[in-house]
Amino acid sequence: MANDVTSTVVGKVMDLLVGVAKREIGYMWNCSANVKTLKVEVETLTAMKETRQQRIDVARHEGKDPGKDLESWMKNADVKISEATKLITDEDESKKTCVAPYELYVNLGTLYRYGKMATKETSFLLQHKKEADVKQIIEAIEDDKIQIVGINGIGGVGKTTLAKEVAAKMKNLFADIVFIEVSHTVDYKMIKESVKVAARKIIKGEKVLIILDNMWEKLKLEEAGIPRGSDKNELDLRRQQAPEDGDVTYKREGILQLKLSYDYLQDKVAKSCFLLCSMFPAGGTIGVKSLTYYGLALGIFSNPYINVQNAKDIVQGAVDSLKSSFLLLPEREDFLEEELFKMHDLVRDMANLITSEGNDKFWVRSGIGLREWQPEEHLQSCKKVSLMGNKISKLLDHELAFPDLDTLFIQHNDLNSTIPPKFLQGMEKLKVLDMSYNRITLLPQSLKQLTELRMLDLSGNEYLCHISILGELTCLVVLKLRSTGIWDIPEEIGELSKLRVLDVSHCEYLRDVAHGVI
Repeated sequence: MANDVTSTVVGKVMDLLVGVAKREIGYMWNCSANVKTLKVEVETLTAMKETRQQRIDVARHEGKDPGKDLESWMKNADVKISEATKLITDEDESKKTCVAPYELYVNLGTLYRYGKMATKETSFLLQHKKEADVKQIIEAIEDDKIQIVGINGIGGVGKTTLAKEVAAKMKNLFADIVFIEVSHTVDYKMIKESVKVAARKIIKGEKVLIILDNMWEKLKLEEAGIPRGSDKNELDLRRQQAPEDGDVTYKREGILQLKLSYDYLQDKVAKSCFLLCSMFPAGGTIGVKSLTYYGLALGIFSNPYINVQNAKDIVQGAVDSLKSSFLLLPEREDFLEEELFKMHDLVRDMANLITSEGNDKFWVRSGIGLREWQPEEHLQSCKKVSLMGNKISKLLDHELAFPDLDTLFIQHNDLNSTIPPKFLQGMEKLKVLDMSYNRITLLPQSLKQLTELRMLDLSGNEYLCHISILGELTCLVVLKLRSTGIWDIPEEIGELSKLRVLDVSHCEYLRDVAHGVI
């Protein structure tokens, strides 16, 4: 019994120590990404400060007092922006002091210091921005001329959390506070029952705060049993200038506003990653590793010889930047991908708008239940096609003219047996081919014609056994065979001299690796 207790305690202590160590080491490995995130937050807070300065100037011009709280916030913002800017400059200067041939031997203590400080400063900036939002909402609620305050924004930006924090700060000012989850389909009977007591208090003249969360359409207050005076105004506060999730009226405006966020991105890698994410199904999750492999194959990095880990760090920084701009939403960690994220539907609409024009056209039909694909002639100019997450079981057995196509996503479908011999003909410039998680058993000879292919993902095709033909794809950089039915890795794979990633994990039947392959 004592031994069991001791083991449990030791196990918990070890888990705690490992967690601490992982976080501390993360400051070193993620230093660059942390600093990039800090730069984004400095820019965002600076823009917010400029907006509030305009409010102060207008108030003074009208002979009004802007208020000590606003002026205090401005002074604190100046201090925090100055401190963060100094950290960014110092970190940049520290990298210049390490010159070749010693640049590989970067002082780990320096990386740790700046990685941790950047994380801390970012937290300060985010908190300061949040305080400004809370203050603005409280001021609106305290204004007797305003009866309804709307907090709009895309999913995941923290509207609910913000409303709850405001309610907590103002709880002593109201006779009652009611929180109601409205959801997609409005249940007026439920809402009316929930506000019954609060409604009586409103009629008596008492102050009541009703929070209606997750609204997707305009609510008829009278039908919901919520009393409303006719002489009061409404104030619409928009987080990140994005429309409410289900507001059709504002949808086009929202897309245009979001496009400004995309256009504002300075990092080319972040822009490339963002557009690649739009190829995934609505609501689907995307992983840092997958995005890194696609990026390596498509050459989105300035250094063509970059190693996989450095590429992954850059992608992680790009993803963090996109999340800070609310162009991507955090999801969860996954043992395969390490970190997952997703794209809000409205943001995805904006991305699809961008990729439907110009020289780098995308054609995205992912996750919409397609059972077959009949390519139309106008698609011949597309560079990227996504059919992932459908129910396609057969592909066309004739040559398709896609002279500029560099990416084809057809993973997570119902493809069975073999790929038709002629299907891949006419796609000579293909660099990324993802056919993972289908039921493919044989690979076509036409695969050899993809002489520029740099990434091939066949993961999850559990009945696929023979892969010697892949030795012909000499440009391959990433080859994923995870969870396939392969018995061996033949000597032909050893001919892939440019290969940097070979994933054969969870191949239950793998027994032999030819000499010289690894």
